[in-house]
Amino acid sequence: MTPEFTVRPATEADAQAIASAEGEVFADAWSLSSVRDTLASPISTSHIAVDQNGGIAGYCLSTCIPPEGEILRIAVLPSCRRMGLGKVLIGRTPGETVFLEVRAKNSPAIALYRACGFAETGRRKNYYQNPADDAVLMQKERREP
Repeated sequence: MTPEFTVRPATEADAQAIASAEGEVFADAWSLSSVRDTLASPISTSHIAVDQNGGIAGYCLSTCIPPEGEILRIAVLPSCRRMGLGKVLIGRTPGETVFLEVRAKNSPAIALYRACGFAETGRRKNYYQNPADDAVLMQKERREP
């Protein structure tokens, strides 16, 4: 990752910036209310990456109920991609086992998750709408042998 970004825990004060980024990145963007609810949750372990001017570069909305973590949403804005931010954000998600789901047609995201140690564990047919797509279920084990 390049030094011009800082990753820190996301707070409710970041909700508007995250919701705006959702609209830039996802066809099925989460509402401001959904982002706020996630950040306000006592099990939220969300993080945000910001540039030197405080502008959002990416975020990971996640939860953790030990020993399991779940990535709910993760995005890196197009202008900040291919700089390692996705891996850093994923690495901040706690849990001995971390779960996520991703659109089957999102091959760049699937490649990132595989590079971070996630493996496919199943599929949900026609899970996503706008556009329609299957969900690929993935998980990563961090347990020590």
